[in-house]
Amino acid sequence: MDGSEDGPVRRRAPAGRSKVADELADGTPTGTTTLTDVARAAGVGESTASRVLRGHGSFSAKTRESVLNAARSLGYVPNRIAGTLASTGSKLVGIVIPSLSNIVFPDMLRGANTVLVGAGFQPVVAVTDYEQGREETLVESLLSWRPAGMMVAGLEHTERTVAMLRHARIRV
Repeated sequence: MDGSEDGPVRRRAPAGRSKVADELADGTPTGTTTLTDVARAAGVGESTASRVLRGHGSFSAKTRESVLNAARSLGYVPNRIAGTLASTGSKLVGIVIPSLSNIVFPDMLRGANTVLVGAGFQPVVAVTDYEQGREETLVESLLSWRPAGMMVAGLEHTERTVAMLRHARIRV
C-alpha cells in the first residue's frame, strides 16, 4: 500500500477471489461477509449455498461441508432482513415500554418474552422514559424492521404513533 495524499492504494486480489478476500489481502477492514462470498469460497452457486445454510434440500456431504466450512471461516452471519424480504415475514416483535423502573413493565416483559420465544419469535425491546416524542421515534424505527407484531405499553400516544401502528398491517 502507498500512503499518498489521496489515501492508500488498494491492490486487487486475483480474479475469482471475493471482496472480503481482497480486503483481507491488503489489510483493510472488511465489510459484512455476504452469501455471495460464501458461495464463491465454497465453489458453488448462491442458491446452493443458501439452501445448504438453511438446511433445505439434499446435497452431497462434500458440498455441504464445503459450504459450511466457507461460512465458518469467513465468519458469515445470515442477513435476517434479506431473509424476511424473501420469505413470508419477520420473526421480530417490537415491544415498547415507558420504563424499566415501574414494577409492571418488567413483569410484562418477562411474560411477553416467555410467550414470544416459545412461539419462535424474537422480542426487541425499546424504552421511552415516558417521552411521547421518543416513543414515536422508537415505534417508527422498529416498524422499519418490518416486525411481525408490536406491543406498545402506556396510556398516551401521539396521533402519529397511533397512525403508524394502525397502518402498519401487523398485529399490535
